Amino acid sequence: MPNKIKPMAQQPNCLTAKKTILNGGAKQPLIFTDLDGCLLNHDSYTFDEAWPALQLISAKSIPLIINSSKTETEILELRRVLHNEHPFVVENGAAIFIPKDYFPGFSQPLNAIRFGSNRRELLEVLNDLRARYAFAFESFTDLGPAKIAAVTGLTLQQATMANERIGSEPLRWLGNDKSLSEFKKLLAQNKLSLVEGGRFWHVVGQVDKVLAMRWLLKQCRETAKADFLSIVLGDSENDRRMLEAADVAVVIKTSSGKHLAVEKQGSQVIYTESPGARGWNEAIVQLLERTEVEHQHE
Repeated sequence: MPNKIKPMAQQPNCLTAKKTILNGGAKQPLIFTDLDGCLLNHDSYTFDEAWPALQLISAKSIPLIINSSKTETEILELRRVLHNEHPFVVENGAAIFIPKDYFPGFSQPLNAIRFGSNRRELLEVLNDLRARYAFAFESFTDLGPAKIAAVTGLTLQQATMANERIGSEPLRWLGNDKSLSEFKKLLAQNKLSLVEGGRFWHVVGQVDKVLAMRWLLKQCRETAKADFLSIVLGDSENDRRMLEAADVAVVIKTSSGKHLAVEKQGSQVIYTESPGARGWNEAIVQLLERTEVEHQHE
């Protein structure tokens, strides 16, 4: 992760941002973003190429909410670099973290709202299914930080943070498609889900990125007494429902040169020409220029 760039100025909450943006009745943009393969480049985990758009978001007082499969500790470190003061979603919707006083009634320095099963419960099911059916997979618990670092290209410290999970378990599937289908069915019988990310499959409870996004949108609307234009950036299957629920979906080209196909058309969706942080930057700049023109003509 780059450390040579100067952090942005402190950002307002959604209520303060509404007062800045919502002149003349225009909807306040609210940005939800995935990280790996989107804001963060797939191989290097850097975001230098997205810096112009990040600065533009900050200058326009637009809330930027991270909604990722990453852990609390991983996202806290990125937020520190970005000087991001907004809520964030971890582990594919397993929990939402809300800063103090961001919404009324949240008085702790960082307030956690947890959904679904905890990691211990997930591992009990995974270990039972593997013992009974001989499913072939390697979970993060199996790998440990050193092997996670080797597989992902993360440093040992970053891999340790990636393994500090509360409500999900990433794994590498080593079996065939038929056994994967059976594995999914058995997980569902245990009220668990298997979602596909950019690098790993993720076992989670009955949670979803889109459920967390909708919860946060509801809180923002009630707090700001205003409506919001949800802009979502993602690239993987675990982003699909979040992208399709957005007012505007930005589908980031993957490092392999492909796009996730989503059920949206016309101005409701942007498929970026570039992958990773460069595509993220291009889309945000394009969108904010477009919403500014629309705002001026209202």
